[in-house]
Amino acid sequence: MIEEERENRSKIATGQQHSAANPNTSVWVEASAGTGKTKVLSDRVLRLLLNSDNPHPERILCLTYTKAGAVEMKSRIFERLSEWAVMSDEKLEESLIGLFSGDNLSLKELKTYKKRAGTLFAILLDTPGGMKIQTIHSFCQDLLSRFPIEAGVPPYFEVIESNEQNDILEQIRRDLLNDIKNSSDSDKSDYMLYITENMKADNFDKALKEIIENSSKLRHIFNRYNDFSEFEKHLAEKIGAFPDKLIADFYREYMQSSRAHLEIIIDTLHHGSEPNKKTADTLQKIADNGYLPQDFPLLQKMILTDKRTPKIKETNTLKAYNPEFGNLTQKVAERMNDTLKQITRQKLYFASRSIFGLAYELFTRYSDYKKKRAELDYNDLIFYANRLLSNSNASAWVLYKLDGGIDHILVDEAQDTSPEQWNIIKALSEEFFAGEGSKTTLGTIFVVGDRKQSIFSFQGANPEKMEEMAQYFKAKAQNRFEKINLDVSFRSTSAVLDVVNKIFSIPEAYSGVVAKDEKVNHLPYRIGELGKVSLWPLLIKDVPQDNTEDEKSYLVQKKSPSLKYRLAQKIALKIKELMGKSLSTPRPLHFKDFMILVQKRAHFMNEFIRACKE
Repeated sequence: MIEEERENRSKIATGQQHSAANPNTSVWVEASAGTGKTKVLSDRVLRLLLNSDNPHPERILCLTYTKAGAVEMKSRIFERLSEWAVMSDEKLEESLIGLFSGDNLSLKELKTYKKRAGTLFAILLDTPGGMKIQTIHSFCQDLLSRFPIEAGVPPYFEVIESNEQNDILEQIRRDLLNDIKNSSDSDKSDYMLYITENMKADNFDKALKEIIENSSKLRHIFNRYNDFSEFEKHLAEKIGAFPDKLIADFYREYMQSSRAHLEIIIDTLHHGSEPNKKTADTLQKIADNGYLPQDFPLLQKMILTDKRTPKIKETNTLKAYNPEFGNLTQKVAERMNDTLKQITRQKLYFASRSIFGLAYELFTRYSDYKKKRAELDYNDLIFYANRLLSNSNASAWVLYKLDGGIDHILVDEAQDTSPEQWNIIKALSEEFFAGEGSKTTLGTIFVVGDRKQSIFSFQGANPEKMEEMAQYFKAKAQNRFEKINLDVSFRSTSAVLDVVNKIFSIPEAYSGVVAKDEKVNHLPYRIGELGKVSLWPLLIKDVPQDNTEDEKSYLVQKKSPSLKYRLAQKIALKIKELMGKSLSTPRPLHFKDFMILVQKRAHFMNEFIRACKE
């Protein structure tokens, strides 16, 4: 019974893999871990090579996510082709029948494929540059090296590795801060002054670190503008700020525009209760000072509550003395709220302008550094390749010169492909769908990925882009497009996969994991094998964040302690409890302390694990 079920699962997997490897259609594959996607990739390349009497390996482009993935892919293909070159007729027939399983090969077709298979290894060895199995960054580097003038990059440029880039940016950051400290440049000094006055030192370091980590996104923003002043103008328009106004200007305007109303309110309050009279006395001091801008914060405390509702309430006594008192206090409060909103916009503008101003200077210096040394980083490779292939005057010629063009593209780990990288793939495949007669060979696109495995936002990746691109290629390829899910997992047992399927049948867990109107349905091949899943109770739950505004909320987002931090706290305290130590401590116990305690008292671990399960 088990063997029969395994055989059925094997047939399902083989059928799905075979459909995905079909070289005559464009295919979009959703593949979970352990479903054989690497096998499908290599099988499709082999079938593409076998599909022609005159194969052109150089016209097949395989884009993998890592260099290790590219090496693995090349090894599989070379190993298979080298085996075919020396196999006996009987073994070769077996191998080809397995590769074309489900096609019911005729004797004539089998004979044709056998003849081709025996020559492919030699053809591949004679292909200049070999087959293009590489990361997208490596492909872009080769592309720019061949067409530096058209791309607008230095000939013979060098590529900056990621670790080297971080060191360079860190040095530029230090130099920038030192220069600002000793510079007379008023703008840069203003940026730094505003930040140092409104941001803690550790938050400033975090902000600079985020600038460096998001260099690609920021570069795309700055490239839209001729200079930083143009960016500043657009930023002010978007936020609704006034670049030439200081916060004190808004305080002053409010004080002067509300002066007449405030004096009536003060007079009315003097005819109320004792608390009313005390409020009037405080407001009178503000009036006696001449309604100065620096008294605005005190006035705000008298006019508005912490929730920014009117604080001065109308009573029968006050209404009897002045029937318009309620309307006056309402108007004063509303105008103050409007002023505070505008001040928030101003603060947001000043903070953004200061951070972006330093970022702009940082990247200007970084660009100059690269230009002087004829160097490009990985983001540059994508940027310039994208620009080259998007240039209608040069792209057609460039694509033609790429060894006569590209006929087939295979993309691995699609969930970690960024929008800019997708644009490159779109440009490379545009000729595939240009219409009959434009090419003698019908081009195909093959994409495989699993959004559940996405490294969120890594290198700008966006898993949601997958579905958009799937619909794009479906519309382009029309009746030569198929979407396939590889459901059969050869890695995990039923116990594990059943739990995963049940968890992801819940809408809250399902959303964002798979495409709309699809379901998670892993089918285990390892039927009958043991497996175990331990479900532990949640030790800690999320809590709503405190969204209370404060005067610096535009600079520092208030956050409650993270779940990881709170969980580490709870675990550490449990360790202390098990060790018989006092729970009272002058400071919070951090995860580092927890690790030290565990190392010192390793024999308590079993007891601790049991306690966590309780």
